[in-house]
Amino acid sequence: MRYKKIPLKKGDLLILGMILLLIAATCIFLFSQKAEGQKYCIISQEHDIIKEVPLFKGKKQTITVSGQYQNIIEIDGERVRVLESSCPNQFCVHTGWITDGYQTIACLPNSLLIRIVSGEDTKVDIIS
Repeated sequence: MRYKKIPLKKGDLLILGMILLLIAATCIFLFSQKAEGQKYCIISQEHDIIKEVPLFKGKKQTITVSGQYQNIIEIDGERVRVLESSCPNQFCVHTGWITDGYQTIACLPNSLLIRIVSGEDTKVDIIS
C-alpha cells in the first residue's frame, strides 16, 4: 500500500515555527538563570548525600569516592569534575567541568551523582 504525501501548508509551517520558537525561548530563559548566593557541590551515592562542599573561588580540593568503582572528584573554585574513575565507560570523566545548577555528572556504574546547588532559592521554580 502506498501512502500519498501531503504537502505542508502555510498554516502548518506557521504552527511548527511558533512551537520551535517557544522551545528556543524557554531554553534560553532557563539556561540564562544564574543561581544566587553561595554555591555547594552535592555528591550523592546510592541516593544518599555523602558530601556537601561549599564552592569558593581559589579553593582547590580533591575528593575520593569509593564504591563498586573509585571516582576522584576535583573541585577547582566554583567548578567540579571527575578527574579519574575506574568505571568501564568513563562517561563521568568525559563530562568535564560543571559550573551551574542545571548541569550534573553521573557515574551510573558507581551510582554516583554530582550536582551544584545554590544556598538561596532561585526566583524561578518548576511550578512557575
